Amino acid sequence: MSSIYRGLLAGRSALQAFSTGLGVVADNVANAFTPGFKPSRVSFSEVLAGEGSLGGSGVSATTQRIDAPASREMTGRGLDAALEGNGMFVVENPATGERFYQRAGQFNLASDGSIRTRSGYSVLGYAPGGGGLQPLQTAGAVGGPTATTSVDISGNLDVRSAVVAAADLPVAGTSTFAQYRSTAESSISFETTDSLGGTHSATAYFYHTANTPTQQFEYRVVVDGADVGATSGMPVEVAAGQLQFTPTGARALPVPASDAVLSLPYANGSQARTVAVSFAGFTALATDSATSSIIGDGRGSAQVTGIEVGENGILYGRLSNGESKVLGQAALAQFPNAEQLTRIGNGLYAVNEASGAPAYGVAGVGGFGTVTPAALELSAVDIAGEFLSATLYQRGFEANIRMLAGIDDLLREITKL
Repeated sequence: MSSIYRGLLAGRSALQAFSTGLGVVADNVANAFTPGFKPSRVSFSEVLAGEGSLGGSGVSATTQRIDAPASREMTGRGLDAALEGNGMFVVENPATGERFYQRAGQFNLASDGSIRTRSGYSVLGYAPGGGGLQPLQTAGAVGGPTATTSVDISGNLDVRSAVVAAADLPVAGTSTFAQYRSTAESSISFETTDSLGGTHSATAYFYHTANTPTQQFEYRVVVDGADVGATSGMPVEVAAGQLQFTPTGARALPVPASDAVLSLPYANGSQARTVAVSFAGFTALATDSATSSIIGDGRGSAQVTGIEVGENGILYGRLSNGESKVLGQAALAQFPNAEQLTRIGNGLYAVNEASGAPAYGVAGVGGFGTVTPAALELSAVDIAGEFLSATLYQRGFEANIRMLAGIDDLLREITKL
């Protein structure tokens, strides 16, 4: 009789084990399209029905396959980041400060300027200036000004224009803007930036002064007097010179590194600057005058207009002046036994004694995986494999039901004796 009862206990344990297996499969399949999801599996142990055994469960552990490989999907979204290889993103409950870990790299910009997960947790990382782990933040991030030191201007001057006599050229200090324009073959306006980030306009006027034996143009660079502490609305000439051209229309050699050096003592309290202006890219051809490019190295102060995660989790801010600025880098964590992390839902995992303490770092360094921007790590669930496991667990469950039914028939016959 005791062996029959032990058979009942063994059958009960088998039903529990296969039920657990079906539950794990159901959980995996339900998350087949959850970004960054890592499936679990059950490990079966021997169910011993011998003397003295109580027929314990046949499942030894439910193991999370944190290292299960998954495909990536390019999303084109700036705050998506696909983690490939070892590591997990580090996040924090902003209300309690408790840390958690996740594989999914679906981030958002919160109203306070912090980078958050879809569950509202702060994404932790390192600031550009160093220091410990802290929430990645964009609020207050600005790009400082870069004062202009050089401007390169390219274009064409029309040699068909009339030659201007010396007496008709403007006179520095007395001529008005209208007089500068009246005999000029063409003019080009460009901007410079001061040390405070302010912008100022300057205009280069070109005058056709000779066509034999070579083409010659004079230039005059002027600014409004208000910019340099002089009379507002009156031009202040800050540079003048000549450009010589060959019969083929190219600049005559030698072409200097800069044609004009502008001395600009701005009146707004910024640092006095000199700006080197080059006309090396000019030609003198029988076609309409035109400007092909103006390239200056100055940039004004700028605000962040967009955020994106770059290679290896570096957070960039797109600035209103066209530049980008590093705002920080997302941190990663790795564990001695990541499969033992406690899964708490919403793609989050918590540390426990079995998982071991986290080691922090950044992507691509010290054994950590890499981060691909504008992409997501897809679920690692193999649906076909899960369906196969479900079929096997179902068959095992059915077999043990039949075994228990047989034992029940035996007990019913025995009780009739």
